[in-house]
Amino acid sequence: MLNIHMGGGTLLNKRTPKVSIFAVMAFFVPLTLGLGYAAYQFLFPASSTSATTVSGAEVGLTIKDFIKLAVDTNNLVLVDSSGNTIISPSSTGTMITGNVNVAVTTNTAQGYSLSVYTEDNSTSMVHSNSASTTSPVTDVIASIDTISGYNAETGASELSANTWGFRNRTTSGLSNWFAVGENESNGTVIANTNTGNSLYCEALSYPLESTNCDAGSYDTHSVNFGAKVTDAIAAGTYTNNVVFSAVAKSEGTRYTLQFNPNGGDNTMGPRTVVKGSTLTLPTKGFVKEGYAIKGWALTQADAEAKTENPSATTTNPTYSAGQTLEVTNLLLAATSAGQAVEQNALINLYAIWGNQFNITLANGNTTAINTLTPAAGSHTYTLGSSVTITCTPNSGYHCTEWISNNTSALPSKTGNETAGAFSYTFTMPANDVTLTANAAPNTFTINYDANGGSGTTSSQTATYGTNVNLRANSFTAPTGKKFKEWNTSSDGNGTTYSSGQSGIAPATLKSNIATINGGSITLYAIWEDDILICSGNIYPTASVGCQLADGRTWIYGNSENKLTWANISGKCPSGYNLPSKSDYDNLISNYSGGGLYNALHLSSPRYFWSSTGYDSGDAYYMCVDSSFAFTGHNYKTDNFYLLCYK
Repeated sequence: MLNIHMGGGTLLNKRTPKVSIFAVMAFFVPLTLGLGYAAYQFLFPASSTSATTVSGAEVGLTIKDFIKLAVDTNNLVLVDSSGNTIISPSSTGTMITGNVNVAVTTNTAQGYSLSVYTEDNSTSMVHSNSASTTSPVTDVIASIDTISGYNAETGASELSANTWGFRNRTTSGLSNWFAVGENESNGTVIANTNTGNSLYCEALSYPLESTNCDAGSYDTHSVNFGAKVTDAIAAGTYTNNVVFSAVAKSEGTRYTLQFNPNGGDNTMGPRTVVKGSTLTLPTKGFVKEGYAIKGWALTQADAEAKTENPSATTTNPTYSAGQTLEVTNLLLAATSAGQAVEQNALINLYAIWGNQFNITLANGNTTAINTLTPAAGSHTYTLGSSVTITCTPNSGYHCTEWISNNTSALPSKTGNETAGAFSYTFTMPANDVTLTANAAPNTFTINYDANGGSGTTSSQTATYGTNVNLRANSFTAPTGKKFKEWNTSSDGNGTTYSSGQSGIAPATLKSNIATINGGSITLYAIWEDDILICSGNIYPTASVGCQLADGRTWIYGNSENKLTWANISGKCPSGYNLPSKSDYDNLISNYSGGGLYNALHLSSPRYFWSSTGYDSGDAYYMCVDSSFAFTGHNYKTDNFYLLCYK
């Protein structure tokens, strides 16, 4: 019994007995909310029609289909968010919750349905003083389904004031609150299984650890009950009994599979199957030196024939080890083979032995894989023999793994991803196996080096088979330099690529990409002198140069790159010459006033060094202004521009 009390009082710790039953029936749980103290007890039916209070007893019902229900009451305590069992309601409502753990075990092949409903057909929690003849309290805590817009399929995200309900914390997606059903005919389903436990636990009870049950022999469900109460309702105790009911699903007629060794040793116990279900035939059990179970036959003669010659044709169907089939179809085949199944409910199966098994190799990526050794297709090997398989990739790819359809017979194997091809040697298993080779494109990293510059240009991954678009340069150039190109060598003598160049085949970037996966390549920034422009064009673009009146093409330095006279040697690009004083005089003679200034598209007066020295301290220059042009000499240590001609 769960008692939640609002107001003052003391908390009584009354231990509740652990109770479980053998039955296709129900477990009654009195759920009580009240004011002042909390106590617990369990009720459950001594028969299918009545309920009595018991103290830790088990009752049993001998039936063919076994189902057992156990409920944990040790933690069946509703508390508020602070863990208080003495509840202080608020005007907006105080939320209180508590968990009930339920375990179910059954040997029914079709599974069971677990539901929860109220004992008295009323879904409201009624005040314990409601029957008083003098001053009855008629306030109730209503079921959550009284909420406007409540949906029985999706529940509600939270409880409204003065309502109660539950949520199944075990089942994914059922985090919302749901209403408890009114009675057995419309109980709310908590779990609906399609299969029973492969091993059931007759000793099922709480705590589960004390029953020595295997974890796989029962199902556990955690049900969270809750209520939200406000100070608008009267103090006191509000109760309603809820019932957990586990009902075995009906199933078809049962049959027994009996296995016969056909010359093998060891024993195999019978197996129960249900008409209308499916079964998977065993792959192991009997033993025979040098052989393994390859299948099952419905007659001894067919089993012997298939053992002697796997290609033999038999009158009756035979089945592979591990094959899944419908029980109904097996019944029909067994009857057709002369077995009197319906009279004794027994189906006999006879072991087919074999010492040769097939490996089927498949190419999982024809683009990436060149050859398989042995070739793709089916290959027969003797049980226990050593088998080597090899995957060889195409250029630019590497084999990654063999994927098996039967991991118990042959686990997947990851090869050496840096070596391209790999071989895998194993012992031939006692199963036919399909192995699929897988491969992936080689990849490598492209790193970018500032090579004297500063800043960063982020690296990138290149994948064989996909053209590469290089990064645009984002390094900052050294003083007096500008970006020229990317190069595979820091001295500029390797392969060159332009900034942001697109559509590059990976193989041209990395010569060994055809066989090796991973690694990296570095592209270096190559810088060049940034001193020569004309009309806004940066050298050495094809359109650079100013055709002046003397018939020559001239180029000049930009505003960021002035030089002392000692540093001008070799600064004119290939094909261009550094002018002498007489070259400047001849050029000036072709213009008057500011004509040369306009022809060079200058925006301010400039001084240009000549190659002609004046004395140890001075050298000749040319001055070009918006009104005139002339030659003179000045200190060699001054910084002037360059003007070169072609």
